[in-house]
Amino acid sequence: MRISIKKHGFTQVSHTVFDLIIPTLTLTEQSIFLRIYRQTVGWNKPSDKISTSQFKKFTGIIDHKPIDRAIKNLELSKLITVIRIKGKTNEYEINWTNISEMYPNNSD
Repeated sequence: MRISIKKHGFTQVSHTVFDLIIPTLTLTEQSIFLRIYRQTVGWNKPSDKISTSQFKKFTGIIDHKPIDRAIKNLELSKLITVIRIKGKTNEYEINWTNISEMYPNNSD
């Protein structure tokens, strides 16, 4: 397994995400949050344009309604920021400033 991980790469996920954020989310919210994390942190980018079809493909969630609801909830909880431009694919970023404020005593 270790050879496979090295060969194919990996995305480091902070303890804050696993221990403090993920347990507070629904399964759909977890899938969406982790996909945004992968598309941004995993590629060393501050944000990324992600279409609904990409969310469907990479999360296995077939219907767009739960995806839309999860995005709305993540945005309302200020874990993510969504940049919407009419006629364009939405751009997503993890709201690290708010996460740092929510969990100020966490060191990672």
